[in-house]
This record gives sequence, C-alpha cells and structure tokens, in this order.
Amino acid sequence: MNIASSPVQAPEQYVLLRADDLRLLLPSTDVGPAEHFSGLLEPLDGSGLLCNPADPEGAAFYVALSSSMKPLPEAPVDRFLTTTLGDSGASLRWCWSEVRMLASSAVTPQPLPQALRAPYSPIAEFTVFEDHIVFFCDAARVADFVFAHRT
Repeated sequence: MNIASSPVQAPEQYVLLRADDLRLLLPSTDVGPAEHFSGLLEPLDGSGLLCNPADPEGAAFYVALSSSMKPLPEAPVDRFLTTTLGDSGASLRWCWSEVRMLASSAVTPQPLPQALRAPYSPIAEFTVFEDHIVFFCDAARVADFVFAHRT
C-alpha cells in the first residue's frame, strides 16, 4: 500500500473550542472531557501558566488563550470550562468559553489562503460554522505554538 497516496481520514467527530473570538476544531480524540471550573485563577510566574489558589497541592495548571492563540496573564471570567489537550495529562488544563462536539459531516475543511499562512502557524485549514470562522488544528500543534509564544 502506498502511504503517500492514501487520503487523510477525517475524524468522526471534532470538538469546537471557543476562547473569545478564537474558535478551534480539534479531533475529539485530542480533547479530554470538559469540566466546569468556578473560581479565580492566578498567574503562576509570568510563564503563561495559571494556578488555582484554592488548590493548595497545585495539582493542576491552567492556560487561557487570547484570540491570537497566545496565553493570557489571567483567565477571563467567561472561561468556565476546562479540558486537557493531547497527551499533556490531567495536570495541564485549558480554559474555554464553549466546548461542543460536532460530527465531521457538519464541517468541511478548506485550505487557508496562502497569503494568510505563516510558517510558524499551527493553522492550515478553516471552515465557516454558524457564521464564524473556525480553524482546524490538533492538540500537539496548539500546545507547540502556545508554549513557543508565551508572553
């Protein structure tokens, strides 16, 4: 079998993750279960990571993204859902305003126009869903990009 000519299989389901105006679609296998978070998060040390002061053991760290996929110094109050991404484990939680499952048949990836691509960007495809531009990505590329561009 010639692997180079095999088409890439789309996942059966995607997860729509929203943070402010940023909307990402990741394969459902890249996203852990959503959990509700209530409370305030504090900056850890300027690294882009946040911590929960109510958790004395510091069992988890949190990341809240801006609309440009850069870590925010604090979590906006509308980021009340958290998930894990990829194989980062339960100790790294990502903060979202919305987490929703979508069947792959509900969205059709389109290549990002060449003029909008950047060599370092994790985004190569997009779609329009419910009148919003949504970017396709995977957990590894999101994490690599975010941690390479910490504030």
